[in-house]
Amino acid sequence: MTASVVQCKTNGQPNGTSPWVPTLTLSSTPTQGNLLYAIVFYRSATAPVAASGWTLDQSASYTNNAPATQAASYWKYAGASEPTTITPNTTSGVSGSIIVFEVTNVPSTFAAAKIVGSIYPSIAQNPLTSSGYNGIGTSQKNTLFIDGFFCYSASGAGVGTVGLSPSTMLSSYNAVGGTSNVTITAAGGSFLQASPGTYGDNINLTVAADIGWVVIGLASVYVPANTQGSSKINALAMTGPLNNTQVVSKVTGYVMVGPPPASPGWISVIE
Repeated sequence: MTASVVQCKTNGQPNGTSPWVPTLTLSSTPTQGNLLYAIVFYRSATAPVAASGWTLDQSASYTNNAPATQAASYWKYAGASEPTTITPNTTSGVSGSIIVFEVTNVPSTFAAAKIVGSIYPSIAQNPLTSSGYNGIGTSQKNTLFIDGFFCYSASGAGVGTVGLSPSTMLSSYNAVGGTSNVTITAAGGSFLQASPGTYGDNINLTVAADIGWVVIGLASVYVPANTQGSSKINALAMTGPLNNTQVVSKVTGYVMVGPPPASPGWISVIE
């Protein structure tokens, strides 16, 4: 069993003067029990705060000129009748954007062990054509990496098309020359890494632009090996000659892999 992205959505508000709480509406209702992972970006002096029901994974800020650049990642497991409107962060700011992933096959019993995030904010090099971050690794096989790229410019310049490598692009938001000449770009992607190692995220822009801020958010999501399955064993034991069977007994055993459940971790039935 490996984790996989069901849907990914991006949104933003290229407004340099009106505060906005990063939010978006998913294309479909999340399935109960699936992982929701969100990365937000905005400019404000106020640090990120998780909304009710969400857990803060990572956060970081960078200040060169006010207001500071803030970024944070949050996660939760979708409940019954989970709304499609996602607002994981309560703090507002200007020039904001958000990326949300819905991920399946991530058992909630191992939430803390399976999600490892990292946020990297910096002042961009200008003109910017590419950026990268090798800031996260895994010791697990078949780790799903999900990443978000955000950039902000007050020059009104566009960045063209954003490319992610080795991730597959899943969703992007690009608004050029909004209020106060603000340009906001957000891109979300994922990559399934078969072997343990460090994930190297690379971003390329088709148009060189003067970018004020760059934020890269990464998370590794994996399914621990001891939760990946169970096996069933059937056996028939016979006494007496085959042409005159006296007793037939059937033994059914379940060998379960993973932490002990509330009831015993194995079951045997003799008939």
